[in-house]
Amino acid sequence: MSDLITVDEAYAEAEVYKDILTRSHTHMYLVKVSLVDVGVYITGITAQPSPKRPEDGLWIQPPRYQPRKGGKWVTPVEFDTSKPLWQLIEKVVTRAIKDFTGSQKDEVYWPTDDELNNIEDTVSKGIDEYLNSQPP
Repeated sequence: MSDLITVDEAYAEAEVYKDILTRSHTHMYLVKVSLVDVGVYITGITAQPSPKRPEDGLWIQPPRYQPRKGGKWVTPVEFDTSKPLWQLIEKVVTRAIKDFTGSQKDEVYWPTDDELNNIEDTVSKGIDEYLNSQPP
């Protein structure tokens, strides 16, 4: 069977189409993977830092959705993570995220909980710092 489908990096593309900030202030990326020669396009792949083992890098998951609020999650396509196809998907997703995050011009600043609680002081402090950094 492995002779029927060629799993080659040259025929796979990935594109980050949404960057979501999670409650834990980490980024979760929604990614579309295109296996052009096979004519398969997989949207809804998620990737984010592993919450349990951040040293492992990105936690990449196949698409899933919840048809009804509070209902059971459905995974419409499943992958054997030990096979070359999933390994290829992980590789192109990781590369797409690196390209996406590398192309961001400005770092996003996320206030701490204390700063959020004292938002007026935080805004005033930010404005003062900006004004003080400008030439006269």
